[in-house]
Amino acid sequence: MLDHAFQRRREIERMLLSGKRLTVPKLMAMYSVGKNATLELWERVQEVNGKRRRMCKAKREPSIFSGIAYCPDCGRRISFFPEKTSKSNPEKTYFGSCQNYKANGPDGCTPHRIKEQDLYDIVLKDIREWAVMALADEQAVLEKVMEQQQVNSTVDYGLVERKKRTIGKRLEEIDKVISRLYEDYALGRLAGTIIDNLLPKYQREQEELKKQLSALQEQSAEHDATEQNAGKWISLIRQYSDLKELNSCIINELITKILVGDKRRVNGEKVQSIEIHYRFIGNLTDSGNGETIQ
Repeated sequence: MLDHAFQRRREIERMLLSGKRLTVPKLMAMYSVGKNATLELWERVQEVNGKRRRMCKAKREPSIFSGIAYCPDCGRRISFFPEKTSKSNPEKTYFGSCQNYKANGPDGCTPHRIKEQDLYDIVLKDIREWAVMALADEQAVLEKVMEQQQVNSTVDYGLVERKKRTIGKRLEEIDKVISRLYEDYALGRLAGTIIDNLLPKYQREQEELKKQLSALQEQSAEHDATEQNAGKWISLIRQYSDLKELNSCIINELITKILVGDKRRVNGEKVQSIEIHYRFIGNLTDSGNGETIQ
């Protein structure tokens, strides 16, 4: 059963893609939701508006991947167009290609050419596989997602936690030393000159350690936010375990971008990498090693 927030987002995207204009007051009136929820919906409105697709010259519905598929080399969009028909091939076949290459040829970029149906099949398969896994065992999928996030990250969060414990322990020791220095001075067991020499040293170390701890805590907070986002993504993706076909609403709901690599030869065979970047969590494969088309 889809939750209410999910249904609202789907309804909003359908209206946007049909050409309707929406504002914050209109959203509040339509759904009777609070300001925070409305602002979250408004962010999705702005995002979908930014990806509004244009009709192609063939007068067909625009590709569901328009505004989602990008070239990883130059950053331009992948645009989709029909292959010219012939007597031997009466059916129109749609292909995507880097806009920069189409406009400027080899001086701009490389083709990054892909058959739209191949991309469709890969994305549908990937969504269904993750959805089925999430429905069967959320915890296992969460662990997989977090493991991949660690692979994609330059930060070793295990090391971060160990450093935090070490610094925390040292700060406690310094606090005790400083307290003891003041106590000994107050009781006359320590001369003022010794305090003047020792105290600044410990205070400088204390200040430096606090800065380091603050930076480490920010990294830990990022990790916690990543885990929360992974939970959101799992709750979202598991609703698509029985997905039969894709449309623009589903694509925009689940995916932020798809990077279409250029074709290359590996062991004598042509392959092409496809990186699917999901909402909340990004890419779930090692960079440059996404799904491949042979």
